[in-house]
Amino acid sequence: MLGLVACFLLALGGYIAANIGAFLFIISNFIDHADDELAHATNDATRFGHAFKLAADWLIHALLFVGLGLGLASYDDSTWPLWLGIFCGALVAFTAVIHEVMRVHFRKSRARLPTLTWFEIDDILYLLPLITLFGVQAPFLLLAAVGLPLFSAWIVGTFAQCWLARNDEA
Repeated sequence: MLGLVACFLLALGGYIAANIGAFLFIISNFIDHADDELAHATNDATRFGHAFKLAADWLIHALLFVGLGLGLASYDDSTWPLWLGIFCGALVAFTAVIHEVMRVHFRKSRARLPTLTWFEIDDILYLLPLITLFGVQAPFLLLAAVGLPLFSAWIVGTFAQCWLARNDEA
């Protein structure tokens, strides 16, 4: 729920609402990660809980980009940020689904997302409060519109490699 509120505030478009939304998004992510760790540490993870968590993550991360686009569109009555936000949100959801299929059907070592030391690819979103604080949502959205298709192409290629390797092993 906190993630949905964050996305709604980002969609409002004002400086204060965007900054509160970015802060709430980060709090939502921390709670999500803490919940994951607690479920695994107590061996209390359920199949339903895992599926619900994934669906909620995909929805919130996709709506984050839609919210950014809506918020930017409200500044100058332009529609390009909204369409770019929808495009980025759709790619986030698409890559999340492909990654989950890879995680379920292939060896986990093949389904790993790229990391830089202990940073995962989606950790870039922890910069969101700085992005809204300095008012650089438009450049961020433009960079996401370039980076997300590249990442989507990479994950589809990785999926294809896993699929071919799976068929070769059979």
